[in-house]
Amino acid sequence: MNILSWLLGITVLVTVVIESIMFHEATVCRQEAWRGSFILSTRLLLTDPQEKETLLSPRCRIFIKQHEGKVSWLRDFKTHSFKLELKGKL
Repeated sequence: MNILSWLLGITVLVTVVIESIMFHEATVCRQEAWRGSFILSTRLLLTDPQEKETLLSPRCRIFIKQHEGKVSWLRDFKTHSFKLELKGKL
């Protein structure tokens, strides 16, 4: 019975560690996507912004693009829009 409880405890511990690592990676990738979206949104405020611009995060497999004043990012074939209401020019 003692061996069974040790085995169950180690299994739960390994499961919790794996889930926490996956959660950390997802959080870091989400922050990276927001950071890239923010960078492209603020570049739109420059006096001559580029018509199209893209950023790529290979570690997180995120493709961030700016086209016609709209910023969006693509991950796992799901598109997420990023709206940042900034006024004026830099």
